[in-house]
Amino acid sequence: RNVLANLRQILTPDDLTTSPHLTIDRQIVQLTVDGADCQVDVVRFDECMRSAQTVASTTSKHALWAEAATLYRGELLADLSDVDSAEFEEWRVFQQEARHRQFMQALQQLTAAAIEQADYATAHGYAQRQLQLEPWQESAHRQLMQTLALQGDRGAALAQFAACQRTLADALGVEPDAETVGLYEQIKNGNLRPTMLRPSSAQAYDLREEPVAPTIVNRKSDIVHHLDPLPDQRLFGIDPPKARLLDVLQAADRPWLTAIDGIGGIGKTTLATLLVHELLPSDRFVNMAWVSAKQEEFQPAVGIADTGRPALDVEALTNALLEQLMARPPLTAALPEKQAALTSLLKAQPHLIVVDNLETVADYQALIPFLRQLANPSKFLITTRLTLQAYSDIFCYSLTELPADEVHAFIRYEAAGRNIQRLAGATDAQLQNIYEVVGGNPLALKLVIGQAAFLPLGQVLENLQLAQGKKIDQLYVYIYWQAWEMLDDAGRQLFLSMPAVDDGTFMELSMVSGLDPDETQEALVRLIDLSLVQTGGDLDEPRYSLHRLTETFLMHEVLKWQQG
Repeated sequence: RNVLANLRQILTPDDLTTSPHLTIDRQIVQLTVDGADCQVDVVRFDECMRSAQTVASTTSKHALWAEAATLYRGELLADLSDVDSAEFEEWRVFQQEARHRQFMQALQQLTAAAIEQADYATAHGYAQRQLQLEPWQESAHRQLMQTLALQGDRGAALAQFAACQRTLADALGVEPDAETVGLYEQIKNGNLRPTMLRPSSAQAYDLREEPVAPTIVNRKSDIVHHLDPLPDQRLFGIDPPKARLLDVLQAADRPWLTAIDGIGGIGKTTLATLLVHELLPSDRFVNMAWVSAKQEEFQPAVGIADTGRPALDVEALTNALLEQLMARPPLTAALPEKQAALTSLLKAQPHLIVVDNLETVADYQALIPFLRQLANPSKFLITTRLTLQAYSDIFCYSLTELPADEVHAFIRYEAAGRNIQRLAGATDAQLQNIYEVVGGNPLALKLVIGQAAFLPLGQVLENLQLAQGKKIDQLYVYIYWQAWEMLDDAGRQLFLSMPAVDDGTFMELSMVSGLDPDETQEALVRLIDLSLVQTGGDLDEPRYSLHRLTETFLMHEVLKWQQG
């Protein structure tokens, strides 16, 4: 010890006033970075990316990104091997992916800037570097195609499109999107002008310092594996809600959260599935994910079936999204770290996240605040039986039952497809009888159509009215039991009174139920929240009505529940 002390005394200059650059003992190896005599590439890289976020000058931003690009030589600590520590490996993977994503975003911006400045040689180099790291990056293929065309090499630009086609087919199993094909047609026809490939395909996303975005699994088509099969038959009454919701989801700004609400079996999941398929070919979202909270479902052929899914809480949602969106999700990390990774991912670039069947109060009270944290620029589409109108930042679309003419067409179409000729050739009066009992709930209509294949129609409708038969009983349980259990005494009293008033006003409902106005208001709000009551009328005099199937349910089945 004395010898070591003497050596330190001899080797340490008397005028040393700063700490040593390198400190090593039994526990640590520490490098002290002072910024003058000692610099570390990764530290400087982070400084450049952080500064690029805050500087106002575009020229300064580009200079900082360019410096960061020269510093990035590959994955962080890639050569460090034989470290027997799962915690270290998880930390390293996260840090590698975070900086890789920052680097790719910087390259994309630098390529776009070089094209705008007609510096095509530089743009060519940046675009090629993007594709060396991520060959499936379609926006980089477009940038390289444009660069080649603007340099006068039209043949090479068209060949690059062919390379893009092959890569996307091999890596992702998809075709180039409409923007890429449009650029190809421009180049082929000689119509490309020297203009920048602007932010629709090279967006200036925020490059956050901490936490930063991990590598994205850029496979939007993977979401199809999480969807219910896309209906291969004609859908009725779907075009107006689909068009309205597409406008909302494709908007560049708020609302960031959108909810489709409606009673069970009304078609919320089917509509959400169609919306996802409509949006898949576009560049509006870099990726999509679908998470279902559905724990049971009603199948007309078998009744209620358990899906086997656990309840959806914040951690389950976080894990599901990380698994779908990240190449190497940090699933063994602590929940705050996983949430930070997910937040960074969804804040970096716009994603579309569908949360299907958010059904209980506990579900949405726990999850909505978390979804808010993740939103912007990413968007969330929620399907739920509970209206979320109380949340001012959520765009709510209430899905209502089919009108009578659509029901007639729906029954004839479904019956013809199943070769139930008696029902396909039914008269308007017979079909109207079905509508009077069932209304326009597609799930209930499918049950009626299936049973009409082997039972007299009158018997099928009587079974519904009297709640006879296992499947009919299960249909009512599936659609109404959860909502019935969530009503207090005043809510049940008003609910049971509503068949006595057809399309009633507020005061009529108060009178027929025997509730005072305050009680009526609270009970009515609850019934609307649970999608049990439809609203109509106008601003001065709203009117309130029930789905026809709900009326049928109230006449018979609910009496058994009260007695039970």
